[in-house]
Amino acid sequence: MSDSEAGETNPEPTTASGAVPEVAPALSKQLSRAGRIARAAEGARSTLLHSLPSDEEAQSELRNVIAELLLAQEQLAEWGRLHHLLHEVLAASAPFHAGLASVLEGDQLGPTERHALHMSWRPCQQRINALVDFCEGIKHIGRPYIRDAHELRGARCAVDIVSVQLMLEDTLTDERPHTQALVELADDFQTACHRHLAVADREMQVLIDLLQGVSAALLWGLS
Repeated sequence: MSDSEAGETNPEPTTASGAVPEVAPALSKQLSRAGRIARAAEGARSTLLHSLPSDEEAQSELRNVIAELLLAQEQLAEWGRLHHLLHEVLAASAPFHAGLASVLEGDQLGPTERHALHMSWRPCQQRINALVDFCEGIKHIGRPYIRDAHELRGARCAVDIVSVQLMLEDTLTDERPHTQALVELADDFQTACHRHLAVADREMQVLIDLLQGVSAALLWGLS
């Protein structure tokens, strides 16, 4: 294959102006740091394997500590993802709440207003779907979310939010939806999101403290 053919098969990524984009400095720094940590971890692993060849008890203790650290990191990752998705749900619901407030000022909820509310709710539906997809696959911070024909089960976060979502959407589809009921359900929806956001915040801080404490203990033990 000629150089020109190779260039056509695997072109350099370019911006709209034709320039090759540079990796963001912050991202490049993080990638470099991650590489250094990975190399150091591999070196430490090799050293430990040679230092503890016959001490089965020490090896077992070390494996247990590392397993706990890995579990805490996986839990932290899931809580962090949940935290992010809840923020997205709340942000996506803002236009709906603003539209509902506007309806209340006009003191009417006719077909035009209902259609506008439906349209403003759709982005929130999409973010709830993303939240549900995530909760169906959680492994380390609770039971996966399950929805069948009769009930919602599993992840409390998804159960609480989807329960209010279904009632709110049922009310929106009524021929003559009760405005006060919509307001109360919209408030319940925000309350559920904020409540689980606070839970995620708390659990993340607990895990961060745990990881910092174990890491400090290991470092102190090696000093």
